[in-house]
Amino acid sequence: MLYCRLFGLLSLAIVTVAQAASPQDIDIDGVRVPGNLRTFRWTITNQADQPIVYFRAPRYLSETLMPPDGWEATITTGENHGDNEVVFQARATGYGIYPGKSMTFEIRDTRAERGTKLHKPATIRLSDGTELVIPETPCPGPEPEYLRQLPLIGLGVMFGLFLLWQVLRRKPSASSEPSTGGADNPS
Repeated sequence: MLYCRLFGLLSLAIVTVAQAASPQDIDIDGVRVPGNLRTFRWTITNQADQPIVYFRAPRYLSETLMPPDGWEATITTGENHGDNEVVFQARATGYGIYPGKSMTFEIRDTRAERGTKLHKPATIRLSDGTELVIPETPCPGPEPEYLRQLPLIGLGVMFGLFLLWQVLRRKPSASSEPSTGGADNPS
């Protein structure tokens, strides 16, 4: 009798482990929307046995969040420029991404000019509370370095123009004025 119970518990544990979700059960594709480079779109396909109710990924300077119906979105800010994340969460249990289904999530950047997309880890939570880290998730990249330096470049150009204006508006000195007397004067 004890062996039957142990065998039953062992079989249940093996079946439970075999059915556990893994990152390979979730497919995340991320692209810039053609014709609208400010918008970045993730399409999440669920092949796990539980609905997906939560999605978190890096966002950089994205400010406008466009969650699907029944989902809400928030922005988290970290200490560093690259620590900012966007979090999409289902409002109720009926709004998850069910097994075999896909859903689209969009964010809009504050600037159109962006670097190439990065591949960073994202977090998915299933309805049973299981969290999966999906490595190499396509995410919008940070702005190019020259855009980050643009305010400094603009300030330098303005200072240079100010100096040029000061030089050009200066009155000519007495030594550069033509003389009115002397041998060249026909009187």
